[in-house]
Amino acid sequence: MENNLTITNRPFLIGTGVLFWGWLADFFIPAIFIAVILEGARFIKFRWPLDFADFRRVAIISDIFIFLVIIIVSTNKTVALRGVLFIQWLPLITAPIIIAQFYSKKERIHLWALFLTFGKTKNKKPKLEPLVDLSYPFLILCVLSASAANIRDLRFYTGVLILAAYALQGMRSRRYAVSLWVGLLIMAAAAGYWGSVGLHQFQRVLENTVLNWYLNKNDADADPYRSRTAIGDIGELKLSGQILFRVRTSSEATIPLLLRETSYNVYHVSMWFARKATFERLSPDSDGKTWTLHKNKTDTSLRMMISDKLRRGKGLLKLPDGAWMISNLPVMTMEANPYGAVRIEDGPDMVNYIVRYHPEIARDRPPDQSDLKVPENEVPAIYQIGKALKLEKTSPSETLKILKHFFYNNFKYSLHLETSQNQDSPLSQFLLRTRAGHCEYFATSATLLLRSAGIPARYATGYLVDEFSSLEKCFVVRKRHAHAWTLAYLNGRWQNFDATPPDWPGIEAENASQWQSLSDFFAYAWFKFSEWRTKEEGNRKRTVWLWLLAPLILYLGRRLFMKKRVLRTSTRQPVKMVKDSLPGTDSHFYRIEERLHAQGFTRRSGETLTAWVKRIQVVSDHNFNIRPLLSILKLHYRLRFDPQGISKIDKALLHSEVDSWLRNGD
Repeated sequence: MENNLTITNRPFLIGTGVLFWGWLADFFIPAIFIAVILEGARFIKFRWPLDFADFRRVAIISDIFIFLVIIIVSTNKTVALRGVLFIQWLPLITAPIIIAQFYSKKERIHLWALFLTFGKTKNKKPKLEPLVDLSYPFLILCVLSASAANIRDLRFYTGVLILAAYALQGMRSRRYAVSLWVGLLIMAAAAGYWGSVGLHQFQRVLENTVLNWYLNKNDADADPYRSRTAIGDIGELKLSGQILFRVRTSSEATIPLLLRETSYNVYHVSMWFARKATFERLSPDSDGKTWTLHKNKTDTSLRMMISDKLRRGKGLLKLPDGAWMISNLPVMTMEANPYGAVRIEDGPDMVNYIVRYHPEIARDRPPDQSDLKVPENEVPAIYQIGKALKLEKTSPSETLKILKHFFYNNFKYSLHLETSQNQDSPLSQFLLRTRAGHCEYFATSATLLLRSAGIPARYATGYLVDEFSSLEKCFVVRKRHAHAWTLAYLNGRWQNFDATPPDWPGIEAENASQWQSLSDFFAYAWFKFSEWRTKEEGNRKRTVWLWLLAPLILYLGRRLFMKKRVLRTSTRQPVKMVKDSLPGTDSHFYRIEERLHAQGFTRRSGETLTAWVKRIQVVSDHNFNIRPLLSILKLHYRLRFDPQGISKIDKALLHSEVDSWLRNGD
């Protein structure tokens, strides 16, 4: 009995796999019991004579376990984790089935017993009873369930490698040295590890690509009237590394630099609104490409060029504070609102506009009562923090210093938001409990705290310019550089106040894909091509050059095609020569084969000559004498396959016997 055990091929392999699952999936206690029971079958002599009906009852027990597990995992509030938790429970669910197999008399399980709908209309077991061994599928299931624990270190891969090596070692061919087998195993392990890393990175790139496609297809540009923040969202925020636009600045510019799209003045339930944000239409200068946003009374100004793509020819411009003139922007319509938003329409797919700006120029509307309002549900937390910091007793400039020190030293930037049973608002939990969040938390909190201290403040959105590309020789701005900050009204003008800890760009960069350099190269190539295609100057010359190059391309293509045709015809002859040079191709037995084919005895695909001849004897109506033909076949096989070949005498004998067989009509 013990010699027939399904687990004797590799002792303790299944039990080790069960313990591996229990260790990673935090089911170690039940895993110990299951492993002991399964490996105990190696030492226990008795077996149960389980039949089809018994296995059906065990399958019903597993179905009951499935129902209970579904109820357990459905209580988890995170919907995305329910499927993962269910996978972790699978070895426990299927344990009754594999235990029944190990202790059954045949040590196999009736396959159809696992399907409760099989034979439902008939109260008897099916006639066909395929018996299967589920030990290795159960081991694979344990490994799959262990992977659902999402362990990010090397524990999972090392465990899988050990299990695989132990399982494969029993099938190792003894013809080869152990050192060779171990070397190949190490090579496979290294290739598998780097392959898994590559697949993981490919998955991230694919997810970001699909996400970017969906966002580009369904999302419009930033809304100048309202902004829904991610405050209160649960789970990790995955931000894309896709390059949105490029910035070239003058040497006097201060980096990092904030480029604003718009700002908002009313906060309500995780959303910011811009009230009274009516857009006014602007008129271009005589060239149709230069737009004046504000009269510049200063003697100096900074310059930057922004290369951006427009969706359907429209969008919001990214502008630094104090922008007063935009040039080289060929659009039909430009509008601006009192909150710094500049909207354009009817433009090209790509623009390279030049911005002149000076920090002391103010274009935004002066503050009103809405810039001092704190929502009622946020008042308790805002008041508690303001009182602890004594903001009501400090000057405006000192208040900014206190808040910056408060956020920089007591909070951390995080892309992962934890769940909470607390009934307080997400912003209150951020200020009083978690003290970890992304820029929208910091910007909203700072805006409301400034308002509670009597300083008018607004919520601003845009991008951070901080990453210089050595490939493109300019600053690149990615989707993950999207940012939110506060506008504080001090000394008669709106000033940027960023309460987010300054290490946030590095934290988000840590999540960048290892393939980012490659994707950046292709993005740069596509950018240069788009820039070349949309550039207005020299279009006629390029058209002429394209027309001149077209005949040359056709000529080279024709020569390449003709060359391939010559190569194809030149490679056929050697193949034929090799085939003709094979030994035995001139055997006279093929004359007999032609005769039999002519008589209707077709040889089947893959059928040997001997089997074919014997089949002809069976199906032939007349007395088919097979002995002479078998004698001829022996000489034919020697001629075809004997490395030494056959003598001239035997070859002449083959020829004469074939002639004799054909004359006699056997």
